Amino acid sequence: MNLKTVRELSSTGCHQECLNACQQLLQSEPENSLGWKFAGKSLLALEQFEKAQQCLVKAYQLDGSDPETAKDIGSIFLRLGNQNTALAWYEQALEIDNDYAPALNNIANIKRDLGSNHEAIDMYKRAIEIDPKLIQAYKGAAISFVVLGDLDHAASFAKQALAINASTPGINEILGIVFQNKSNPGQAFEYYQKELEINPKASNSLLNLGALLLQKGQFAAAVESLSKASTLAPSEHCFLLLAQAYQNLGKFKEAIAEYKKLDIGRAKNKMIPFNLGLCLLKTGNNIDAIEVFQIAVQLDKSFTPAWGNIGTALMNEGRHQEALTTIQKVLDLDPGDPTVHMILGGICKELGQLDQALAATLKSLELKPDNSDALMNLGGIYKEFGQLDQALTATLKSLELQADNPDALMTLGGIYKELGQLDQALAATLKSLVLKPDNPTVYMNLGGIYKEFGQLDQALAATLKSLELKPDIPDALMNLGGIYKELGNFKEANKAIGRSFDSKKLTLSLAIQGFEYYDSSNQTEKLKQAIENANKLFGSHNTASAIYNARLLFHDKEYKASLEALEAIDVTSLVSAYSSIRYYFFRGLTEEKLGLHEQAFNHFILAQKDERYRNITPTSSWDSIKSYKTLAVKIKPILAACPYPINSPVFLIGFPRSGTTLLDTVLRSHPSVEVVEEKDQLAIAEKMAIREFGKKIEDFADLEKAQLERLRREYLKRLHSQVKDPVKTIIDKLPLNIVKTPLVKILFPNAKMILAIRHPCDSVLSCFQQTFEPNPSMANFNSLEGSIIFYSKVMTAWNKYCNSFPIDHHIIRYEDLVEDFNGSMTKVLDYLDIEWNDSIKDYRRTALKRGSFNTPSATQVAQPLYRTSIGKWRNYRGHFEEYFPLLNPWIKQWRYT
Repeated sequence: MNLKTVRELSSTGCHQECLNACQQLLQSEPENSLGWKFAGKSLLALEQFEKAQQCLVKAYQLDGSDPETAKDIGSIFLRLGNQNTALAWYEQALEIDNDYAPALNNIANIKRDLGSNHEAIDMYKRAIEIDPKLIQAYKGAAISFVVLGDLDHAASFAKQALAINASTPGINEILGIVFQNKSNPGQAFEYYQKELEINPKASNSLLNLGALLLQKGQFAAAVESLSKASTLAPSEHCFLLLAQAYQNLGKFKEAIAEYKKLDIGRAKNKMIPFNLGLCLLKTGNNIDAIEVFQIAVQLDKSFTPAWGNIGTALMNEGRHQEALTTIQKVLDLDPGDPTVHMILGGICKELGQLDQALAATLKSLELKPDNSDALMNLGGIYKEFGQLDQALTATLKSLELQADNPDALMTLGGIYKELGQLDQALAATLKSLVLKPDNPTVYMNLGGIYKEFGQLDQALAATLKSLELKPDIPDALMNLGGIYKELGNFKEANKAIGRSFDSKKLTLSLAIQGFEYYDSSNQTEKLKQAIENANKLFGSHNTASAIYNARLLFHDKEYKASLEALEAIDVTSLVSAYSSIRYYFFRGLTEEKLGLHEQAFNHFILAQKDERYRNITPTSSWDSIKSYKTLAVKIKPILAACPYPINSPVFLIGFPRSGTTLLDTVLRSHPSVEVVEEKDQLAIAEKMAIREFGKKIEDFADLEKAQLERLRREYLKRLHSQVKDPVKTIIDKLPLNIVKTPLVKILFPNAKMILAIRHPCDSVLSCFQQTFEPNPSMANFNSLEGSIIFYSKVMTAWNKYCNSFPIDHHIIRYEDLVEDFNGSMTKVLDYLDIEWNDSIKDYRRTALKRGSFNTPSATQVAQPLYRTSIGKWRNYRGHFEEYFPLLNPWIKQWRYT
């Protein structure tokens, strides 16, 4: 092995190979000083310092005229922390060669480290004069100039170094520091990025880049950079920056972990304990938050934000009086603090004082318009008022300012749910849950959204999780009652609703929900008790109780007294949009009973002013009808026999408010019948065909045999989950499944269908008079005109189906059922191949035993058969005149002429 090979391996950084070559050389030439020298240099590069020292000392002993060897020995002592011995060897190198630039550079480095920057700079300059290509001297000089604050000279020397070799580690970092100190973050950012391209482990560049990203609001990128810096070179400064980045991302647990690496008790900066307190507050650690906020106020007695958040923490702990006392103290200190007004608004909202909450929050935003938390709170307050457009605007503005705020996303999800935009509601709520996994309110909201989707198992699980995290939340209990009601478990539903009225945190808006539950389930005694409980909390003159006291008079047929009670209510004081809807609906019903039909009609119009319909239009329901009409002509007249003729259910269909609920209750009174009321198993099969099999509705006739089998199984699984005995005749009752008749025919060719018919004018009037839960189909009923147009579209589709393929169906008219109950029901039972049973005459007992319904017909079906609903449209004939051209064909078809 020759020296030429050794030199090449050393110069190219192949240190292990160079070491091996030196060993071979020294075996044949043990006194070769260069062999010992390059072996030492390779060992030095491999950080084997003791062996490197032995080799280099041997080389120096063999040839004491080489200044590089003396310099390398000095570098070993420097790496071992022996600065004085290192300095002696560097000076020895200069004794050998007074113009040996690397030794001058290394001595200058030591001088710089000792704080003698001016002396160091002189030595760097001398080294550069001797060797203008010595890049380390330029770098050292630049560092000394940075320390001295001479940024222009620092930049000059660093740029000269880059001109020699742009890939030298550390130079771009120096320029980044220079421009960061010159308040030029853009240039600094670029230089730090260049440094990290050269050396990804440059911890100072990672730290400083993280600080710049934090300033720019790029918090996720800041966390990435600062986390790497913290791993490479942990420091309190890095912990603090990383905590701030996590805090701005809304990752409060991670932020708390970083803050706790600092000695909070000895903090000199009040913002450090203050920010930790905010994180603790966000994670529900109210007691710990109070403790660290108190550290902040010890550093500054007049630090109003800390005092304000102490008030919030106290409020969260239910210590209301202490909270208000604290906030009053803050307002005395600084009445112009926007944060304090925001917190006051939050406390007032929690206490149900919405006017005060709104005023305080608006004052906060007047003082600080771009406060994301205040905008979020404003959105929540507007939502409580039922002003959903304003609520949505405020909350979206909040999220523009802070995109990953879990509380704002939770509020957004609630607003979207109220607006009927369930996909957006679910997305926002799930994102909030990802950011804040242990938030009981988010789980409660998630349960409500799943309930709206009809996914009751998920709804129940989410709501129970909410109550597991925080028992006895009245909102969650009310929601739980609604879910149990949908599941048919009325015992548990009553228990949950009752518990909510026992809570001191019950609000008037929640009380109305409870009242409505008892009213819709005909539990008048429980309604009376609930009103008494509400009066204890809110006083006997609250509007919610007043509305439902009037409703109790209505149930007792004291219509005049009921109307007088409603007229006495100040409409402007109603606590929510929902309470307004119920007020106008009840008033319309009461006036109708008293023969005040024009007043009633006007109040039914007002009852349809539901903010939740603002972003829901009926067009998608029309599109669905159009698609099914197209499908109808593609269905072959003769379909293969269904493989499940026994399990095929009976479909009870018709236009809404045509007597389907009455017929449902009569049929379920028969011991051989079970009715599944208003469930979405057919709609789910439809969605599966669209989403999983990629079919449009108009192409369902092209579904493959295996796909049809899968759809049937899914449908029957969901249907049978709702019944106790699947061997009985099962009736799937959902009136508007009339639109999906072609899908029924494809899935169950042998299925029987009962078509409920009522005078078209009575049907559409009754639909207009109701307040349905918002969806695109129900949006047709916001006006009498919309109801009539929708009726015509639905019945046109039915005729199209009948003309396209055979439908095994039986028509029953509501009026015939009322006039001739036995005759009408005999025909229905004969059609179903079911023997007569006198139990169907006792359908009222069935209605009362059920306790609750999924339709607006609750009060009617529990009453004896009544004829007053027949021809009721004639009381409103003037409102029908212009629509008879649309209605007359159907009046004639159903034999009402």
